[in-house]
Amino acid sequence: MIEGLEKYMEEKGLEVNVKKTKVMRCRKGGGRWKNVIWKWKGKKLEEVKKYKYLGYVMMANGKCKEHLKERVRKGAAVMREVWGIGKRRFRDDWARRLWLFDKLVWTVMSYGVEIWGWREREEVERIHYRCLRWINGVGWRTPGYLVREELMREKMRGRAGMRAWGYERKLGEGRGGEIARWCWEEWREKARRGKVVGECERERREFYEEKGWKIEEVERMREEGEMRGEEIVRREKRWQEEERWGKIEKSRSNVWYSWIKGKGIPGYLKKGWKEKRWQRVATFRLGEEIRSNRYWEEEENRKCRVCGREEETWEHIWEECTDWGREKGWRDMVEEILGEEGGGEEWMRKIEEWRGVGIVGEGEECEKSESEEGDGNGGPRYE
Repeated sequence: MIEGLEKYMEEKGLEVNVKKTKVMRCRKGGGRWKNVIWKWKGKKLEEVKKYKYLGYVMMANGKCKEHLKERVRKGAAVMREVWGIGKRRFRDDWARRLWLFDKLVWTVMSYGVEIWGWREREEVERIHYRCLRWINGVGWRTPGYLVREELMREKMRGRAGMRAWGYERKLGEGRGGEIARWCWEEWREKARRGKVVGECERERREFYEEKGWKIEEVERMREEGEMRGEEIVRREKRWQEEERWGKIEKSRSNVWYSWIKGKGIPGYLKKGWKEKRWQRVATFRLGEEIRSNRYWEEEENRKCRVCGREEETWEHIWEECTDWGREKGWRDMVEEILGEEGGGEEWMRKIEEWRGVGIVGEGEECEKSESEEGDGNGGPRYE
């Protein structure tokens, strides 16, 4: 191959920059690797296991690990810039912050998604979760499925999968690069014969099987023109919703979220509130402000920050630390305070104030007051 290229270049009067020219042998891996010395007109050529071409990092084993690693690194760098822009220009506009992520961060990370987008990539989703937690004002402990449900965000895997599907459809219609169409036709032919070829083809099959389609059915619908993007999107959204709610209903980090979450974007996010107000509501709704949710920590770290005695739960706050639970049960109070419209924000503010003065020092317990009537304003019963 090299000798043939040498002859061609000489006939055309062209030269090759040996320093920039590499050799990469493609193989799936395994077995012994035979050492070969490659030369171009007597000059040695470097052999590599990965090579970047037109911004895409190709690997000798055909995988996309290195390309994803680079995309995530660049996406994280853009995310830091977006963070600053969001704080300076869109401090009180959570929707605009999401828009910044979609337009700046996702566009950088999604380069080459037509190849790697058939399945979910955890490293990509982590950058997405970082943005959602930033908007909601919660820490890294808050599960990703909760922050997605609060802002009604789908995983990036949905968008990635649709880009990959759209590119495949484009090749099927005779558009796109000629070499890409040759590869796609080869995949189709081997799929018809029941052979799974490479990691990309396995991911492609799993993409359709998750939505209830066998690869043979996909090929049939494609030939008959029945495969529609709208149906793929609908099935993907339904799959993700079922996955989210399956986790929410079993959640140990926020047992009451399934009671208080309604359909769509919560009402408090539609009121044009300042950042501090919507984040206060979000942190309480997502369980960030109740220590009992940290089930993995020691008992001492889960104690109430007002009285310092018992485990910090909603039931304890309503019935032990305050006199709020006298007229209503603690479950009714939870639903009222953590409701979709953010009507309990004043209660949340009171809890924050009491926590600031309720404990003198870390680990120091407050003495119980002789009076069981509280402070006269529905405040804590401890001093």
